[in-house]
Amino acid sequence: MGTDFRVGDWIVRPGRNCIDLQGKTTHVTPKSMAVLECLAKAGGEVVSRNDILDTVWPGAAVTDDVLTHSISELRKAFGDSPQDPEVIETIPKKGLRLILEISWDDDSAEISSEPADSAARASAPDALRIGMLIALAVIVAVIGWPYLAEQSSTSIAVLPFEDLSESQDQKHLAFGVAEQLAQRLSLLRGLDVYGPRAALEYSGPDSDARTAVRELSTDFLLDGSIRRSEEDLRITAVLTDVSDRSQKWAHSFDREFGDVLEIEDEIAAAVARALSVELEVGDTAARIGETSNPDAHEEVLRGDLSFFATRADLDKAFRHYTRATEIDPDYAIAWQRVALIHNSAFSAEGYSHADDYRDLAREAIARALLLAPNSREVILVAAEMEFYDRDWSTARLLYDRAMRLGGADQIGNVSPSMALNVHINALYKLGYVDEYYRLIERLNRLRPLAGEYVAFLSQAYLAKEQYPEAFAVLERAFPEARGAVHVAAAGLSVALSARDDAQIRTWMNRLQQEGDPVAVWSAENMKERLGDRDRALAWLEEASGSNADVDYYIVLWASYYGDDQLVLKAMDRSRDLWLFWLPLTSRVRATDEFKAIVRDMGLVEYWRAYGWNDFCQPLGDDDFECR
Repeated sequence: MGTDFRVGDWIVRPGRNCIDLQGKTTHVTPKSMAVLECLAKAGGEVVSRNDILDTVWPGAAVTDDVLTHSISELRKAFGDSPQDPEVIETIPKKGLRLILEISWDDDSAEISSEPADSAARASAPDALRIGMLIALAVIVAVIGWPYLAEQSSTSIAVLPFEDLSESQDQKHLAFGVAEQLAQRLSLLRGLDVYGPRAALEYSGPDSDARTAVRELSTDFLLDGSIRRSEEDLRITAVLTDVSDRSQKWAHSFDREFGDVLEIEDEIAAAVARALSVELEVGDTAARIGETSNPDAHEEVLRGDLSFFATRADLDKAFRHYTRATEIDPDYAIAWQRVALIHNSAFSAEGYSHADDYRDLAREAIARALLLAPNSREVILVAAEMEFYDRDWSTARLLYDRAMRLGGADQIGNVSPSMALNVHINALYKLGYVDEYYRLIERLNRLRPLAGEYVAFLSQAYLAKEQYPEAFAVLERAFPEARGAVHVAAAGLSVALSARDDAQIRTWMNRLQQEGDPVAVWSAENMKERLGDRDRALAWLEEASGSNADVDYYIVLWASYYGDDQLVLKAMDRSRDLWLFWLPLTSRVRATDEFKAIVRDMGLVEYWRAYGWNDFCQPLGDDDFECR
């Protein structure tokens, strides 16, 4: 690890990839830190851009853009301006240099976190406060999207707590307490956490959650019960060693309901201490973005329990989340959930309704970011939104920022929008299909995928043209899925790619039974034209351009019938990246029209900066080809 050093009043810690000022810490990517070290070692002398590239990216085929991104990240970390620089100066046609004095200390422990001259930077705290927000949109990583960490040696499953209340009306609280505990424990270093949603998804409607989760081969189980009578609340939690079913720790907490948040923290801390003693795992991180108001907290718990893909579920969850923000307007996680609802409503109702929801989602996530700029959950939702808006680089930066904040990230983790979702979506949609396939396969080996992840798994098999495997997982998922229209749409894409008439009819029937208006309309018309290419293409041409939802199905069917021009027109309108890398659409990828679409979408700039995908490769500095 590099030696700590000062740049003016700032303390630079290469071993931790961070820059400190007055107790405030800003993290940067490893490559950006390497650029800063390269400049610091020059002692204020100018370093050419080529020398920096050769030092930081030796032998790598990278463009000058990666250095520009790193300099931009460093300037944001220092609160510096390229127009009026005080830290990093660009010398035209020569290179870059550090303006401030650099001092080194061979013993990093000797460097204090206090600045040498705090008066000289009186405005720095404000700059850093603003920078924390700006950084969410400008931190640029020059390394690949990280794989999820391999499963660690210690794991725990948090089961849904049992509602023992006489009226049996506290299911939301019993489930929510377990979910909140899973979230706290997921921040323990060295511990993999499966939350209560994983138990429900894995076990299915007719299985026992405890038995099912044991099949995950976790080391520990945490379960318990909750009993509420008026304002009296008892929560019991039990930690069990799966290997010998011995009880490692148990405790009952008797409180008033208003203390529910404190009880959650107390249980999480107690379990963390028990695990730390037994297993030597790390301490939990502090909660960020939560509320101290138990009524607001309960509304979020109720909303989380209702958060599924159907329109009715989303409406119910939205009412709870909105009430939470009304009870506590500073409740960042409630605002994050409101943003999620608007994003999910857009997904449920389709691209033609995007404008109705996007501004509302942006307002909500902006409020959440202002309230909790360091919340990993909040940042990940912001990343999803940028991804849906096709701002690829900003989405990537936000995701990397969230990952650097730490915490385990497993299937079944507690947030309705997980880092896993962002990561998997990005890999496939940006065309990194081989990496996507390897990740999905590994996750499925760790635990057979369930719920919405089955659609991801089917697309992984589809990408490799493993049609029997894709059909098998879709058949398993469809009967149990809420919002099964997404599974049915995936099934149709597999059936068309496999050119299996029986499967095509099966999945069209399932699309019809799900009641999605566009799916029903397209399925009805294509079923009666199935096998008649001319009639089918005539109807597709007539329906073309109605809206982006229609164009999704037109891309699939026009590819099946081999009308490349109709495919390209619909693809250009819908710009749904799930369609771009299907085996079914491989022919159009070699066309100039396809190249124009991906160039217009900003994908080429992204690939040049972060690495070309599995289908497109550069032809010199100015051109590229896709296959």
